[in-house]
Amino acid sequence: MYTIVAVLGDYYHQAEVIRAAFQEAVSSVFGGEDAVQVREVDAAGLPQALADRPDAVVLFKENRTDPEGDKQAGWMTEAVEEAIEAYVREGGGLSWCCGAGESKSQGRLG
Repeated sequence: MYTIVAVLGDYYHQAEVIRAAFQEAVSSVFGGEDAVQVREVDAAGLPQALADRPDAVVLFKENRTDPEGDKQAGWMTEAVEEAIEAYVREGGGLSWCCGAGESKSQGRLG
């Protein structure tokens, strides 16, 4: 069984809608829910989830957590950034959507 870790939803994109579409796509591609486990985590739980070495990770989450108010607030902490970099460097698969790369630190991933 494949394991996919997913961080879904942000200020402009409702997690429920993304989750339903993602589950349908996974089921279609992998031939049913029995072939793959989707493990949804929040941004704070991403480093630990990546340490568990899933087969792939999907980030469908813009970095800005309050683009209408505090435009500098984001979820991409240095610890999360380092965990993503290590996961990919060690051969992990990554898919990224929604401007998640807008890291204010302009560090490794920004």
